[in-house]
Parts: sequence; structure tokens; C-alpha cells
Amino acid sequence: MLFWRKPKKVGDDRREKAEATFNKAKDLFDKGEIDAAISMSHAARDLYESTKDTEGLGRAENLIGDILRSIGQFDFAEKAYQRATVAFKSTEGDAESFMELGEVHQFQDERDEAIAAYEKALSLYRRLNDKPKIAQLTRSIAYLLYEKEQWVEAEKYYRDALELAEQTQMQDLKDSIILEIGNAIAHQGRLNEARRLFEQSAAQARATNDPDTLADALHSLAITYVAEGNRQRASELYAESLALNQQSNDRAGVAYTLFEMGVNEAEAGDRPKGRDLIQQAMTIYEELGAPELAVAKEKLAQYA
Repeated sequence: MLFWRKPKKVGDDRREKAEATFNKAKDLFDKGEIDAAISMSHAARDLYESTKDTEGLGRAENLIGDILRSIGQFDFAEKAYQRATVAFKSTEGDAESFMELGEVHQFQDERDEAIAAYEKALSLYRRLNDKPKIAQLTRSIAYLLYEKEQWVEAEKYYRDALELAEQTQMQDLKDSIILEIGNAIAHQGRLNEARRLFEQSAAQARATNDPDTLADALHSLAITYVAEGNRQRASELYAESLALNQQSNDRAGVAYTLFEMGVNEAEAGDRPKGRDLIQQAMTIYEELGAPELAVAKEKLAQYA
């Protein structure tokens, strides 16, 4: 007896091949086989395009962007993410592409472009009512505004992100945002309010055994004491922050704290100790190729 089988539509074979090729490209990328992953992801893109599968095409472009970003080819990654935003017809796919596009711009310090991409992603995720993504994006925009020294606007976005983090019970995100709000309002001169937030962040970090957040909170707390002229208390907090950064092997954190400790000691009157600490920071900055090296050199000359 012959059983009737529904014939495949024209293009079904190519769609199946496109999906298989895409999955293979992802697998190669996960294994770190970059050249093969690039070749396979382009093949998947071409197959999706031939079948007019816009969702598949968008996913392939996003994958190409991810691969290129992983090897530092940010300009090409940006173009891939931009093509993905055009290809996608679904809100979710479009939102993901704009989010990744924003991340590429942010990595290249293109803050205005990153904010624009994040805002587009944010509006799309609001349509989807994806509160975790909305919280993350709102925080990312706040961070960029902070980097642009737009303290009031940054605080507003941080507070919106904090409210969303509380609603979705994203405790780790909430703890980080509390510290970041403190930094934003400290720059506005509201030191007492900032200190309370830094102390809250430090207490929570101790309770959850989060040394990275604790180091940052203590460092920020030290700066409030410097602003008040209580350099002894600031020195104690810097020392505790430094020890935590050393334990975590956070070289950038160690350098930053050594530099701030050095400035604090020099301003307190102990210039030899201050210079020694700044020189230690400079050694690490030089190893890291950090732009902060130039500022450290200027300060060292100032305390000669």
C-alpha cells in the first residue's frame, strides 16, 4: 500500500539547509573556530536570502556581527547589525539587533550613536513588555549619559532602571545600580545622599560576598571623605578597596586605587609617599596601555 505524503513546497529543502548551516556556524563559533564560523555564517545568510526568509536572514546577520565583534572588527560588525535591523520583520529580532548595534558603538566610545541604538531597542522591548531587557537597556543608557557627564539625566535613567530591577527581582542589577546612582548624585554635590547609597551598596556587597562591588563602593565612599577633607578616613577606605582589587586580580582597579591613594597622600602633605603610589599606578597603566597614564604623569610632575 502506498501512503500519500504531502509534497514539500519549493524552497523547503533550501530552508532546511539554511537552518542546518546556521546551526553549524553557531557551533563553530562556540568552539572558537572563527574562520570556519565566518564562512559558514555567510553561507547561511545567502541561503536565507535565497528563500526570502527575513527572520533567518536577520539571525544570520546578527551571528556575523557577533563573530566579527569577537575578533575586534567592529566596523564590519556594525554593518552586519545594521543589515539585521533591516532584515528583521519581528519586533523581538529587531530589538536584539539594535541592542547589539548599541553595544558595538559603546565599545568604540561612540556614545551618541550607542544611545540612539539603545533607545530604539528600548522602545521595541517596551512593546514586548520585556522588563528585564528594559531594565538592562535603561541602565546602559544611564551609564553612557554618566560618561558624557550629564549627571542629572543619568540619575533619572538609573532610577528608572532601579525601579524595573526591583519589579523583576534582579538583585545583582539592583545592587550595581544603587552604587551608580550614588556616583551620579555625588557629581551633583549631594555628598551626604551619595554616601548613604555607597554605604548601602557596601553593606549589601558584604552580605552577598561580592568583592568587586564592595571594592567599588568603598572607593566611591573614600572620594566623599576626600571632598570633606577627612583624608585619614579616605586613606583607610582606599586601602580596603585596594586589598579587594588585589585579591580579585583586577589590575585596572588596583591602578586606579593606587593613583587616588597617591593623590590623597600627596594632598595630605606626604608627597614622597604620594609619588611612590602614583608611580606604582603608572607602571600598571603602562602595562595595560591605559589612557589614564597621561593624567598620572601630569600628577607625578605636579608633586615633584
